[in-house]
Amino acid sequence: MSEGNGQPQVHIIGMGMEGPPKKRLEVLSGNKSSLEEELDSYPCLLRCIFDQAGVGVAEVNLHNHRIVRVNEAFGRLIGRSSQDLRQRSFLDLGAQLDGPDSVFQHEVQFFEELLSGRKISVTWYASYLLPPEGGYSTPSRSFKLTATPLPEAPSGERSCIVVLDDISEQKQAVLALRDIHQQLEQRVAERTAELFAANESMRFQIAERKRIEEALRQSVALYRTIAASIPDAAVLVIGKDLRFRVVEGLLLGALGISRTMLEGTFIGRTEHGPFGQLLLEIFVRTLEGVTSSNEKSLHDKTLYLLSTPLRNNDCIIVGAVVLIIDISDRKRAEQERLRMERRYLQIVQTANEGIWLIDQDARITFANDQMAELLRTKRENMIGADVYQFVFPEDLPSFRTQLYAQNHGIDGRYESRLRRMDGTECWIQCSAKAMHDETGAFIGSFGMFTDVTQRRKTESLLRASEQRFRAIIEASTEGILVFSNSTSMIRYANPRACEMLRYSTDELICFSFLDLFPERTNQALRSRTASPSTEPTPNTGELRRKDGGTIQVGIKSVTLDLEGEQCLVLFITDLTARSLLEQERLKAQKLDAIGTLAGGIAHDFNNLLQAIFANISMARQCYDSKEESLRRLESVEHSLHLAIKLTGQLLAFSKGASLQKRRIPLGPLIEEATSFILSGAKASCSIDIDPLLWHTEVDEGQLHQVIYNIVLNADQSMPTGGNIEVRARNVVAPAEGLPAMLLAGRWVSVTVKDTGIGIAEEHMGRIFDPYFSTKATGNGLGLATTYAVVRKHGGFIDVRSKLGLGTEVTVYLPACDRDGETPRRGTVAAPGRSLHVLLLDDDESVRQTSQALLQFLGHSVIAVSDGEAALEAYQQFATSDNPFNLLLLDLTIKGGMGGMETLNKLRISHPNLRAILTSGYSDESLSKSDLPSQARVFLPKPYTLEQLRAAIENAIADSAELMANGA
Repeated sequence: MSEGNGQPQVHIIGMGMEGPPKKRLEVLSGNKSSLEEELDSYPCLLRCIFDQAGVGVAEVNLHNHRIVRVNEAFGRLIGRSSQDLRQRSFLDLGAQLDGPDSVFQHEVQFFEELLSGRKISVTWYASYLLPPEGGYSTPSRSFKLTATPLPEAPSGERSCIVVLDDISEQKQAVLALRDIHQQLEQRVAERTAELFAANESMRFQIAERKRIEEALRQSVALYRTIAASIPDAAVLVIGKDLRFRVVEGLLLGALGISRTMLEGTFIGRTEHGPFGQLLLEIFVRTLEGVTSSNEKSLHDKTLYLLSTPLRNNDCIIVGAVVLIIDISDRKRAEQERLRMERRYLQIVQTANEGIWLIDQDARITFANDQMAELLRTKRENMIGADVYQFVFPEDLPSFRTQLYAQNHGIDGRYESRLRRMDGTECWIQCSAKAMHDETGAFIGSFGMFTDVTQRRKTESLLRASEQRFRAIIEASTEGILVFSNSTSMIRYANPRACEMLRYSTDELICFSFLDLFPERTNQALRSRTASPSTEPTPNTGELRRKDGGTIQVGIKSVTLDLEGEQCLVLFITDLTARSLLEQERLKAQKLDAIGTLAGGIAHDFNNLLQAIFANISMARQCYDSKEESLRRLESVEHSLHLAIKLTGQLLAFSKGASLQKRRIPLGPLIEEATSFILSGAKASCSIDIDPLLWHTEVDEGQLHQVIYNIVLNADQSMPTGGNIEVRARNVVAPAEGLPAMLLAGRWVSVTVKDTGIGIAEEHMGRIFDPYFSTKATGNGLGLATTYAVVRKHGGFIDVRSKLGLGTEVTVYLPACDRDGETPRRGTVAAPGRSLHVLLLDDDESVRQTSQALLQFLGHSVIAVSDGEAALEAYQQFATSDNPFNLLLLDLTIKGGMGGMETLNKLRISHPNLRAILTSGYSDESLSKSDLPSQARVFLPKPYTLEQLRAAIENAIADSAELMANGA
């Protein structure tokens, strides 16, 4: 839209109008009303699109963050009515920011970036709590929010469109996939360990079996040799008369029988023992014509006895022959073989892997239960079955090739798939070995199968996971740089790193590790980051950008093994935004603290002023009643004392409050302050002070206030009574049980412990804040003043408390030697004569009241309002009969020469003058050591008549002392 001749002109491109340009111009110029109608319909169309959009859409004012308009989808997504959302602040919707920048950013910052024009679009992630739906839990949803600014309105207002995209299911899916990935990794690691252990066990068993087989072969050869020489055999022949005719063999000696013992004797005699009884039965049966073979045990030996009748040429039995062979070793070997076979069969049956044996015709001769379970069939159904029925038709060529290799004695280890009986596939890892007979002919093959179906699925998931992780790294808001440890060159840089350093990926690949770090500031950081570590190591520093500038970053470094090469991975976070946010946060905290302090001071002083004004008004009304007027004025004076006390507390923790230090023992001061505050209290008190307590250099008045405040807090924490313990001890730091921040040296500790209600943990961090109090009657200045006084004394305060168990407050003050202790000054008598006083103060009301106080004390006064007038008046009276005896000088004169400058000019020519300095500013509060010799007394405002009299007495006493010392 443009303006010309005072009338708006509308230029329309497209708008669905067809026809030649000339025709369109005629339409534009001649049919203005229809064009305006079409333009008027556009807001309706846009409103329809806005309301019917599938995603949440809201228009937000960038100045006050209020929602101008919102569609139904937006309210439905966050569980609220769109009518309720209009004109509400977008910041009050309860968003909880997600993502790596959620700790450092806020929605306000996103809107400020759009308003300032630094970005044309911003995207962030957040979660919103939804109203409970019939349950006790409050559901939440995760959203992706995209804000785009709209053109500036004629009124100057700027707004933006915020699109709300529900990503809850996507986020849950990512978390679920991450859990699955971790579970799969764990299962793969466990399965790998099991396979490794099983393989080691099987390898050992195979080696053991080979050893045993070799031993058996050697035993067989040995037995053959023994059989040839018959060393363990014997031959016995008897006649019909049952007498031994022939006794031969080496076995007899092993049985404890000699040839002479048997030959010619009757079988079965007593001296033959069990051996004779054993043979008697056999020989009797043999003489009856029975040929037999028997196994008998004798003397821990197993004997094989073969008996046959002995016949003559007429086939008449004339005797019997018994061949005895010792088969003990063979029997034991047979038993061992059977035991080993049973053992091997048990191993095969209980193995985790499937095992089968196939013959040269590719038929299964043996299969264990695991193999049957692997193929989801029964073991008996596999015996004699063709192995090809367990192979997919498309895999037959490769399977036949593997069998052909085994037929030719080539063992193999490969991965393939088998077809289960239910038609599903099963991926296996096979170890195949050819079997041959004694002649070397191929008789079949042995196969051991491990189910790797799950591993193959896991690898597929890992590949998908790797692709997802790469996508995440590419989209990461952190810069990622990968360096080779061997060459120090960059192997990989993600887009965020390129954006931060303003290089392209190809440019960064040519950089070495040290090229990115400025030499002047990051030598230590470079050495720490380059040191190998498998744990992330956080650092902060600077990186050099392409334009020559530097960027402040946070760096986490970790050393990883990537594809067999040790690499250093740097995760880089831009700290610029965080630094700005931290500065803003500190500013906000300072403003908040100042606001709290100012509000508390205003509150307390308003209360005091209310009491003063009320009493003054009542005194004026009761003017005729002297007693009532005096009572009201006493109330005014009491309120003024409270105001002075409040000001003193504020000065105590302000930077300008001065300390009048003296070296004293703390014991009497502690007892005095404790007894004063607890007089009439319900709580009992026990005081334990080390008799050898070291001296400290302190301001007695301020430290008295410290003990007063701590004991008062302890008493108020026990409204129904209790016990307070006060202890004072000498401690030497460092030592166990002492705070770590205490410097090494001697300290005096003062501990106040109560049995009160204690302090809640959430309040512990604010107990020293001014005007922070959990008591209804507290003003929040007690502990703030205590903390400030202790810190100005170079000390430390430690507070330990548990809710319901009481509080323990310990003050640590630096100890000093007893030498140099300054005694208290005695009370000085009032001066016996009237003084001539020069008063300098720029405030007329203060000048008049101070002059009245001095005159009430019997002194003559000349009052001036600036330093020049004071110089002139002093010079004028210096040569008269009535010179000034004392000067009362205000340090600060607005727009003119102050009291200190006036004093410095006067004492050049009048070194014996005496002055009292006064001020109402805390920054000008001076200690005695800061004052010149002519003005050793400082009188802070406001002051009473008694305080003014005491200051004059001290000034005159100092003057007399200096005169006596020849000053």
